[in-house]
Amino acid sequence: MQHGLRGPCLLIKEQHPVETITLVTPDVSCEHCKRTIEREIGALDGIQGVDVDIDSKHVTVTYNATRIAKSDIVDKLDDEGYPVAG
Repeated sequence: MQHGLRGPCLLIKEQHPVETITLVTPDVSCEHCKRTIEREIGALDGIQGVDVDIDSKHVTVTYNATRIAKSDIVDKLDDEGYPVAG
């Protein structure tokens, strides 16, 4: 007689709510601004991606909403000298 599992093994992966926001940051004007924002926002816990478009002055952030709030991202941008419009 054999002992053990029979049938398919199911691995359950924990799901995390991922959100993407696009923020308007009027003070973004150059590559230095872009690098600073990508570095500082990207270093926050829960951030999965940061994209800065200098021409449109948009910062798009993908993040785990259980680890960081939108308000924390907005506050960090403000702290770095890039306040969010609106």
